[in-house]
Amino acid sequence: MPSHRGKAQGTLAVRFQKKMDAALDKAERFLSFVADHCETVWDQEALVYLQSRGFECDDQITALFESWKADEQAVIDEYNQGIDTNDLSALKANTINIAKIPEMRLRDFWDPGYHGEYSTEATMLRTFT
Repeated sequence: MPSHRGKAQGTLAVRFQKKMDAALDKAERFLSFVADHCETVWDQEALVYLQSRGFECDDQITALFESWKADEQAVIDEYNQGIDTNDLSALKANTINIAKIPEMRLRDFWDPGYHGEYSTEATMLRTFT
């Protein structure tokens, strides 16, 4: 004869699981919103999470990549506007020779935030894997 205690615990477990599923669904909807509106490198963690759970994120990743390219071009343009055209040693920046320009003269196009540049790069790489 089954005990009432075992049945009650089973019912409690089912209710708990339903609440957990609802909470997870709510959290993933929020992360989807964040992934659709990436403003900082930390917002990209939403993409990393969603991708790791099998969500389709190709459109958000493409939009993010395009925003990086636009930000990079804006920094290059800003740098090139400040070059002294009479200085023959000044190198005009483009996407091919950007590594030859000292970092002191050409700023990053993303904000590494509180945790620093290495955390930012790790997030960026995880976004594309």
